[in-house]
Amino acid sequence: MYELRAVWNDHLSLHLHCYPFLALQTFVCLLIEHRALTKLIQNNEEEDLVSRGRENVEPGHEITGDDAIDLIITGAVQSLETWLSINNGLFDDLALAWDSLDVPIVRRIVVHGQSKRPDWSADQKLDWLIRQEGILGSYRNREANLLILQHYETASEATRAQVIQWLESWIDAVPDTKPSQQIFDVFSMFSRLANHTKCVMAQEALDRVKKMVPKDLEPWENPEVGACSLSDSHFRPKSADLLLIHSAETPAEKLEALLETIQLEKHKHQKYDFIHNAVKAGRDDLDWAIGFQSSLIARSIHDEDLWNVLFQLWREKDLSAEEWNKLLKSWSAIQTPFVRALDLVIDLLNGRVASQPHPI
Repeated sequence: MYELRAVWNDHLSLHLHCYPFLALQTFVCLLIEHRALTKLIQNNEEEDLVSRGRENVEPGHEITGDDAIDLIITGAVQSLETWLSINNGLFDDLALAWDSLDVPIVRRIVVHGQSKRPDWSADQKLDWLIRQEGILGSYRNREANLLILQHYETASEATRAQVIQWLESWIDAVPDTKPSQQIFDVFSMFSRLANHTKCVMAQEALDRVKKMVPKDLEPWENPEVGACSLSDSHFRPKSADLLLIHSAETPAEKLEALLETIQLEKHKHQKYDFIHNAVKAGRDDLDWAIGFQSSLIARSIHDEDLWNVLFQLWREKDLSAEEWNKLLKSWSAIQTPFVRALDLVIDLLNGRVASQPHPI
């Protein structure tokens, strides 16, 4: 992985302007093949750990800094941006083709590409976004949020009115003392637009949404919006449950806090994100990850999502021989009742043998 990143940073990226479309096609083909392969080994074909684990597709928001798949995503985005800068107006057909694919990360790159088009005005970018079905609340919601935040202020009054109407159409019609995630997302968006653009229409929309949420509800604190994009957690409430997970340190404590949180009905749609945040300490600390695995075994936890995310850490990591030996020893504790865990062990070992046939 180091050699691949070094080649990209020291050679290929420096000459990207000479062959942007060739590089773009290559990276997108790799993402399509990666999606096809991961679907073969996942029980849930709709699940996409790559897309859900990546905060947004812009460089600097990688899942980890050392994963090959992150480099491929970053390469695709940089190639697209370079190509768009010299090929105005040629993205339409390509965007339609990519958007029809069952590859979530590629569809997110489409939204990012539309936001970066130099041949489109802010009105055109926002108009395109509004016409996309099912984008709010989906894995593409992150890039959609960024597109709105980056282009709303410079759009015409008519387009801004359409954006507000579009966002309001997504929230629940009946006020509730326990706001849904949709209401919180829109409430946070309108708060950001009203406070930073001084748009009267955005303020009026915020006043309307405030009537649908508890008086003490605060929007997520917004970082500055510039060339960098926002984390998708920007639109998530600061809940006591999330703070409980973050404050837990040992694997056993982290698992305890996580189990208390994901069993709550209000978090059923955020289960994966809570798990992903909880186990990310294991990316750089194999012993911590093995400790988390031991806690799952000790408590007889068979939840497939928990095991899938844990093994995803190891699948994406370039493990040394010493780390492989540690894992092999730890897997001896996984007995027959842990069917999903044993399947994941076999998948990981098969992948290791296929990529590096020499002994561990």
